[in-house]
Amino acid sequence: MPDRPEPLRFVHLTDTHIMAGGRWRPRGADFDFDTAASLRRVVDAIGALDPRPAFVMLGGDLTRPDLLHRDR
Repeated sequence: MPDRPEPLRFVHLTDTHIMAGGRWRPRGADFDFDTAASLRRVVDAIGALDPRPAFVMLGGDLTRPDLLHRDR
């Protein structure tokens, strides 16, 4: 029986919605959400995967500046 090739592993990261200024307060919430810190945690988690993915694909809504100033 022939050897099986290693499976192709990758990460699809989508809809990061990184905010200008890094933080936003969700409607009706009593906390600020730090989008930059959240993305750093995700990148750290991806970096710790074993086995490591062959690549990371970034898609979806990458930024969301309109949430910073909701009166626009």
